[in-house]
Amino acid sequence: MDDSEEPVHAYSPCLEADALEMFCKENIEKYEAFNAEQGSDKLMTQRVPMTPFWK
Repeated sequence: MDDSEEPVHAYSPCLEADALEMFCKENIEKYEAFNAEQGSDKLMTQRVPMTPFWK
């Protein structure tokens, strides 16, 4: 969990380390676009949910 404030966002990878690394490399553009859209300052100070694109 990120901490005790609301809303809580839980990040729990369900892939093994190698598969998770491959998934991240294959989807880096989505993460970069999310960062660009939201802005680094906002992401460092606010809870910004990411619309799930994974299964």
